Amino acid sequence: MRSTRAAAISATSRLRATAHDDGESGSLEREPSHKESDDGESAPPPRKRGKKTGNSLAKTKKARRGKKRELSAFMDLPLEIHLEIYSYVGPKDLLYLSRTSKNIRTIIMGQSARFLWKHSFARVKDLPPVHFKLNEAQYASLMYERICEYCRAYNAGTIAWCIGVRCCKKCLNQFFYKDDELPMLPSPTETTNIWHEMSDLVPGVDGLTMTGDRRTFYPRDTIDGYVAEAEQIASQDEWEEWFEHKLKLRKITETNIQPYVDWEKACQERGANERDKIRNQRLKFIRARLTCIGYRYQIEFLDKHAPKKLEKHKALRKTHELSDATWPEVADDLIAFMEDVRANWWAKYYKGTDGQRKLPKSFLTPGLLKTSTMAPM
Repeated sequence: MRSTRAAAISATSRLRATAHDDGESGSLEREPSHKESDDGESAPPPRKRGKKTGNSLAKTKKARRGKKRELSAFMDLPLEIHLEIYSYVGPKDLLYLSRTSKNIRTIIMGQSARFLWKHSFARVKDLPPVHFKLNEAQYASLMYERICEYCRAYNAGTIAWCIGVRCCKKCLNQFFYKDDELPMLPSPTETTNIWHEMSDLVPGVDGLTMTGDRRTFYPRDTIDGYVAEAEQIASQDEWEEWFEHKLKLRKITETNIQPYVDWEKACQERGANERDKIRNQRLKFIRARLTCIGYRYQIEFLDKHAPKKLEKHKALRKTHELSDATWPEVADDLIAFMEDVRANWWAKYYKGTDGQRKLPKSFLTPGLLKTSTMAPM
């Protein structure tokens, strides 16, 4: 028992002596700890990190993105299969398809794919061949896209086939001469002083002025170029030869662009007939629906005294047919219109005190007549 106790005391003494020696030797070489600064002053302890819970880990974790859907498998198909697929596409769709990706555009716009455009144009009924000043893609864009060549606006409705561009009304008045603005072509000899119309040399295009008047327009660049050429001619014989050459060139141009002009007119007529067909269908549907919900007398009144009032309603301006699914889109406006007829115009018609009852001014075209009378019923 005593020997065990003595051994424990001896071991404790040796450990204390070893710790004391290590402390003295380490104190000579140690650097200031985090509790001491370089001046020997105590520094604040480092900030402890907060413990993250399960919810915080879920918030900080980035959401996994979905896989990008690429047409890698489609683009790995052989070129022959691509060309076979594209050969069944129309010109408008083929043009839009060429803008989906660079790889597809390379295939469609390449020289080896010109037969695609020929097959595509052949699918369009009575379509003239590609314009002599354009390639296939430009021709498709000219026909099917209402983009102005000058300002890139999307309301270009006029096609100048003589130069192969489409332009809006603003650019038509800016980059084209009107028929009353054309410069004259004088003869180079002062003795004869013969003047010629520039319209004899350049084909024109019909369009609207900024005030809505229909006029004939001529390309400004072509006119200015002809004027510059004429000013360089000194002899009368040379000038007459130049003039005859321009006359022949105009006839050739008119002959070449006539199929395109006829095709455009046919398309406009088909579009007008289609719009009239849709308009009649919408009018018939609206009359039937309003009659079913109790406005038969109001419709009869409008048919007798103001037949154009219902036809000019904004509900008939849409370019798609009306159905039960699309009826709620126009129902509120039409019902409000019928209620206005019932509350105001109908009452004014029947409550007239004089023998000649007056039709409301709302039914009359402004500027033509102020009042209209009709015999009492």
